[in-house]
Amino acid sequence: MFNWLKSLFGLRRGVASSPGLGIRARYENALSNDENARQWAQIDYLSAKSANNFNIRRTLRNRSRYEASNNPYLYGVATGNANDLVNTGPKLQCKFSEKAKNRQVENAWLEWWAEVDMVEKLRTCKLAKTIDGEGFLVFKTNSDQQHPVKLYPVDIEADQVTAAMAKDLQDTWLDGVSLNPVTGRPTAYTILRNHPGDYLFPGLDALAADRIKARHVIHWFVKFRPGQIRGVPAFTTALDLFAEQRSYRRAVLSKANIAANLTAVLETEGPPDNGDNTAKPFVNVPIDRGTMTVLPGNAKFKQYETGDPSTTYEVFQEKCLGEACRPLCYPLNLALGTSQKFNFSSARLDHLNYRDALDVERDDCNRNVLDRIFSAWLEEAVLIPGYLPSGIESLIDVPHEWHWPGYVPLDAVADARADHERLSNGTMTWQQFWASRGMDWQQVMAQQAAEKREVDLLGLIFGDPLKKTDRIDETLGDRNAA
Repeated sequence: MFNWLKSLFGLRRGVASSPGLGIRARYENALSNDENARQWAQIDYLSAKSANNFNIRRTLRNRSRYEASNNPYLYGVATGNANDLVNTGPKLQCKFSEKAKNRQVENAWLEWWAEVDMVEKLRTCKLAKTIDGEGFLVFKTNSDQQHPVKLYPVDIEADQVTAAMAKDLQDTWLDGVSLNPVTGRPTAYTILRNHPGDYLFPGLDALAADRIKARHVIHWFVKFRPGQIRGVPAFTTALDLFAEQRSYRRAVLSKANIAANLTAVLETEGPPDNGDNTAKPFVNVPIDRGTMTVLPGNAKFKQYETGDPSTTYEVFQEKCLGEACRPLCYPLNLALGTSQKFNFSSARLDHLNYRDALDVERDDCNRNVLDRIFSAWLEEAVLIPGYLPSGIESLIDVPHEWHWPGYVPLDAVADARADHERLSNGTMTWQQFWASRGMDWQQVMAQQAAEKREVDLLGLIFGDPLKKTDRIDETLGDRNAA
């Protein structure tokens, strides 16, 4: 009994012991003492639901939006990341054995995609996911659409998904989300009909809400903890860094302004006189050009020196921004808007890491956003007689892939050589090659074949410029002789 109490006491103090082997292991970060008391003062053991409660998320959202609206670096990073991810938008490629069947579905989808402007909605949803912590799209019906499919995804802010009149503490934690008791996945969302920050409300009812099934709602966020059902801004850990950067900029500018406005200072020596010939502190004295003046008594003329704050500011700016952009793996040269201080190798390595992060997020978007929108679109499209090929009833009946726009080559020559080697030794297929560039390999090869036939028909010869010129001259000479 004594050994058990001794072991328990040791565990409470951060010491793990094994009575059988007599081994004692100490974890310094598990200890509590006067030195680290303030460092770990804010820790808690809350669940993901209660830690991300309504008040916490609302505060983080508001601060994130404010900083993004006032900090050009954060605004540029957020919009640049959204543009890099979405670009011109993903393309649908169906994989039926019949080409005509593929084209019929792809063309119908593309017409609807363009009319509802899904590229813009996808980019906005991504921005909300970054700044607000979560992006929402609600499936509604728009009878005014020209397309036969009237499905219309409406983008809303996270503020509208809330338990306006929470009945208990659990409703407060879940905040507008109903969960399946077995799987823990959302079954329905409570969505306010109007944004709580609006000035006017139809019917003067600010709490009017609808309960919408989860299958009609896209909820896109980063799940960081098990059991987490609501998202927090991507820059939650870096908001203070962006704020400190702006604060330091103002301080440096203020110091530079003072240095520029103060021509000199008067340094007083000895006790002040009782007369009027005494220099009073913190009084501005005008100095005319080309004049000689008499200093007050016991005063010495001295140039004002402040040092050069620009060097320290530049270093602080880069270090602070590099740390703040880590949540998105965003390269520092893109955040700064210049690569003048970076060599090509380091910049390329940073971009490879950043593009890996984009690929992970694109795959997440394929599963949680695009497939669900495509599934909802198919449910309505199959009800239109003759609009889609026979045999299609749901998403499972349509083998498909999403092709995102390719990245600009960082080293065009090296990348081309690497692709050539992979295609030559069979480690890459033409389908994979063109898919990485956001294109359908069958369409590309059909276009290449058509161009080759046209080139052969016209008798064009392409190759080395010198040889090409000689060949054309010979051909023209033969024609003139004939």
